[in-house]
Amino acid sequence: MILEKFVVGPLATSCYLFGDEAARVAVVIDPDGGTERIAERLAALRLELKAILATHGHFDHVGGVAQLREETKAPFLIFAEAKEELALAQVAAQTLFGLGVTEPPMADGYFAAGENVTVGKYSLAVVHTPGHSPGSVCLYEQSLDILFSGDLLFKNGVGRTDIPGGNPAQLRESLVKVATLPYPTRVLPGHGSETVLGAELARLGIGAGDCQS
Repeated sequence: MILEKFVVGPLATSCYLFGDEAARVAVVIDPDGGTERIAERLAALRLELKAILATHGHFDHVGGVAQLREETKAPFLIFAEAKEELALAQVAAQTLFGLGVTEPPMADGYFAAGENVTVGKYSLAVVHTPGHSPGSVCLYEQSLDILFSGDLLFKNGVGRTDIPGGNPAQLRESLVKVATLPYPTRVLPGHGSETVLGAELARLGIGAGDCQS
């Protein structure tokens, strides 16, 4: 496995390079800049970039997509329900943070809930986790017990819901959904340090028993 983290962009977004070393293929998740560093690592590791993935369409998770796509020719994929937030990303950056950012690119394709994004011998399961935004997803690799949580869950925190499209009830439902995963699962969030799923769920008072059958 190849797993490297890059802290990029004005909001210190955690961007991840994830790949299969044997197959020499990889994906990049949530690039908001740092394109040159990422491209250098791809070249140094002799990796083919199969896709650029975004956990949702907010500007701080897609700001580096256009340049990285141009340099690598890899397709940009996002959850279908994130189309609207992606289209409004530039406006949101200005309105919420006073930041001038370039307009994000249109997606080359869309993944669906329950679909798997294959990266060599690894498989990232798409888990729809709205609440921070309608189009938010987590990406879960079962064989490694790794969850790329986007802005759903952080170390000692959860995604904010006081922005357009945010919904506290949906966020809790999404947290209950990921509570069905093994508690030792490594959580690699969209901002900040990695953590462990069980520890964060315990802090929030959420367990698999909260799921409705």
